[in-house]
Amino acid sequence: MAKFNKEGKAISGTPAEGFLCNARDQTAFASKEEVYMALRELHMELFAEEYSFMMDSNADLKIRSLNESPLSEDYLNLVNKRRANLGVSQYDGVDSGICDDTWQFCCDKLGL
Repeated sequence: MAKFNKEGKAISGTPAEGFLCNARDQTAFASKEEVYMALRELHMELFAEEYSFMMDSNADLKIRSLNESPLSEDYLNLVNKRRANLGVSQYDGVDSGICDDTWQFCCDKLGL
């Protein structure tokens, strides 16, 4: 069994006729849903603050309806510092939904 594992690892790195080894080449064969899901997962991982509204309590909804952020100032400062380093817009904590520039940032990172 150990011999099989060693040979399997050696074979997996070599190109075979009719198969692509490059990850960029593999995206050409991915369906639109797979590309969208990969993009969505990356966006959710990098910009989780844009999904915070999904966990709002009734009190948080009321605060957001008054154009105020239910998020702490410390959290917003930390998030905005990270976003500034990535070169995307600041997050105010009031708007619910995805920012266009963060979505484009993820598209660029995936090469779309």
